[in-house]
Amino acid sequence: MPHQIAGARAPVRPVPRFWDTLAFRVGVLVNLAVLLVLGMAALLGYRQEHAGLLAAETERLKEEAKIIAVARARMPDPEVFRSFLDEFCHQMSVAVSPGHHIIALDEDGQILLRAHARAEAALETEIVRAVREGTQQFTSRAEGFILATAPTSGRLTIAVAQSTDPVRKVIRQEAVGRAISVVVLSLVVFIVTSLGLLVWVRRPLSNLLDVVGEIGARGFAVRAKITGTTDLRLLSDGVNTMAESLERVERARLAEMLRAKEIQESLLPVLTEEVNGFLCAAQFLPADNVGGDLFDLVRQQDGSVLVAVLDVSGHGVPAALYTALLRTVFRYEADRAQDPATVLAEMNAQLHAVTRLEDFATCFLLQIAPGDDLVSYARAGHDPAILIRADGTLLELETGGLPLGVLPSVSYVSAQEKIACHDRLFLYTDGLHEVFNREGKLFGRERLKELLRDTISYSPLDQVRHVIEHVRLFGQATDLADDATLICLAKQHE
Repeated sequence: MPHQIAGARAPVRPVPRFWDTLAFRVGVLVNLAVLLVLGMAALLGYRQEHAGLLAAETERLKEEAKIIAVARARMPDPEVFRSFLDEFCHQMSVAVSPGHHIIALDEDGQILLRAHARAEAALETEIVRAVREGTQQFTSRAEGFILATAPTSGRLTIAVAQSTDPVRKVIRQEAVGRAISVVVLSLVVFIVTSLGLLVWVRRPLSNLLDVVGEIGARGFAVRAKITGTTDLRLLSDGVNTMAESLERVERARLAEMLRAKEIQESLLPVLTEEVNGFLCAAQFLPADNVGGDLFDLVRQQDGSVLVAVLDVSGHGVPAALYTALLRTVFRYEADRAQDPATVLAEMNAQLHAVTRLEDFATCFLLQIAPGDDLVSYARAGHDPAILIRADGTLLELETGGLPLGVLPSVSYVSAQEKIACHDRLFLYTDGLHEVFNREGKLFGRERLKELLRDTISYSPLDQVRHVIEHVRLFGQATDLADDATLICLAKQHE
């Protein structure tokens, strides 16, 4: 009967997107941390450099103001001093000292002298305000300036102002250089950390994932490479130890299953046997080492032969245990009762007494009496037998009846069918036709009927083998998804 196949092949592990990998995320965190540290260092350096340059320029202006104050003391004539200021300003380069301006203020803050070469009323107004407020920095027309003052012996105050644009240009150039250095250093750190994470983390983890996937698919012989960091090496060693333990358990399990398969096969009749004028050929193919399908032949006291094909739900050891129970009941009841329906009723009662609600079995019984061209049959939820007559006519032998084990007490009905010489009867389980290929197409019962009709000229044993091999090829697998059984009963003579 249909069942879900245990994973026999390693599941295909999807390739993770690179931004979802541990190595990438750790690399991003490391590089963000490095970038943050370098950025903070660059910002602090920028501020310190800016403050240092402004302080140096301010000190230079103070020295300049002191020099001018001394010159004023030695030049008491205002016209002579004004000429000195103009000449002094002419010698100052506009590129090196833009916005440079000098004025002399009296005690009331009134401008007595100025350097006419760079006179600018708005700037002088801001200089006077800054002198009164005692500040060393001010703004005029959105441009920053620094200011230095020096008193003279004549109670005048020399004020020297200069634009801060040169300082800003120097700082801006240095900031661009620092930013480029930070980016280059971050790229170097990213490359180094990425390579380190690739070698120490990503590759070992990828190897571990592959190994765990193989172990999950029962590939217990696989081993992980001992690489990476200490904790990853310890993890790999732990995975290998687990795989070794599972491999030992699997070897013991397979040995037990092989022995169980041998025992189950010993319970089956021989592949070919002649019974009451019929040549019987059969093949049983379990999905696992042991299965839930069973066929059996029992000679009854009157010489009749009772043929049974069983299909227990599921497969593997639980199904095999139920088939062993039903075989015992079948053989016991076949000696007591002549009617196939009576045998089915007792098998149903015995199975229901020991099964769970979801467990059940289907069965088809066929009784062949000696010297009789009539066969009796009864069905318990099983696929109907297929009868192909010598002229190619195909019939299905059907009777009603619930599967075994569903209800505690069930009545079954026997029916009869005439079998002529060279007619063939086929008993089978649903695992033979409930097979899907890779395109999802079902083999189906109709295809099975056509295959049986097309191979009717084969010997019974060759026909059975050919049909099962054809179904295997359709499913594109060496093993079928479910236990499968096929019995061919060919009428040899009257």
